[in-house]
Amino acid sequence: MGKQIKGLPKLIAALDRLQAIKDEMKDSLTDKQAWLDEKNDKYREGQDGEEWDEHLSAVKELLDEIDNLDYMGLQ
Repeated sequence: MGKQIKGLPKLIAALDRLQAIKDEMKDSLTDKQAWLDEKNDKYREGQDGEEWDEHLSAVKELLDEIDNLDYMGLQ
């Protein structure tokens, strides 16, 4: 019997997939932020602009939390 905790290889594989998805999301976030930065001040200060700012901020926070998983020492 191995010395590994049952399910650990599956968890590590899932984390690898999560990291790949995170990289995709970072690219999309960068594109959306550049798009929003190009919008005029009237749009940015309107409800749609505020919603985009909040959404992009929430996505960035999520991606930062996923980055924190890298330091758990499982991989």
